[in-house]
Amino acid sequence: MTTVIVLLRGINVSTGTRVPMAELRRIATAAGYAGVATLLNSGNLVLDTTEDAATVAARVRAGLHTSLGRDVDTIAITADELDVATVANPFPDEAADDPAHLLVTWYLEPPDADRVAAFDPSRYGPERMRWHDGVSYTWYPAGIGRSALTPAVLTRALGPGTARNWSTVLKLAASVRARR
Repeated sequence: MTTVIVLLRGINVSTGTRVPMAELRRIATAAGYAGVATLLNSGNLVLDTTEDAATVAARVRAGLHTSLGRDVDTIAITADELDVATVANPFPDEAADDPAHLLVTWYLEPPDADRVAAFDPSRYGPERMRWHDGVSYTWYPAGIGRSALTPAVLTRALGPGTARNWSTVLKLAASVRARR
């Protein structure tokens, strides 16, 4: 069995994007996954499976569509991929000082090197962005809510992804460690 972390994009930010965590757990359990648990109310699902992460993402996405009639972007990563993302953090001091202002973003399709090179986050303000294996790390020193480097800007430039702040990444990593 492999532990997989499923990350839903853009849910529970308004009434039109509501996905109850109990329903997400029900969908995953009905799909035959073991050890199903959600973390927080932002679309974080941890489960154990013999399937690869891409299959898990597709099955959870299909289950959400069947159950709720909505197409929700769904990204799944393995516990090992989460470990790599945690260790690769290029902003360790910022993460320790203010973890809520560091976002880690996983993409439906990681942008290619040319797309990453063409994007200049400094055009939008003081934010700093670094990459590791198709995952971006963005430090928002003045806060995320006031930044011009919005999810819409990032989606247009780099493609759809879903971000978690460093505090949530650490909580997900702790949840995975507790399973081992």
